[in-house]
Amino acid sequence: MTYEAARSITGPYLATLGASAAVVGFVAGFDFLDILCDLFQVTSQTKPIATGS
Repeated sequence: MTYEAARSITGPYLATLGASAAVVGFVAGFDFLDILCDLFQVTSQTKPIATGS
């Protein structure tokens, strides 16, 4: 839970530091892409559950 909370405040924190909207959007988008890549990597390594046939 702490990990997700830390990712969610990245954009507002950069804005507080004076980053432009383009930089904040790029960083937030890159973080989201990183999460999707991690999720895809985890799901592609799992084995499907066998059905009872």
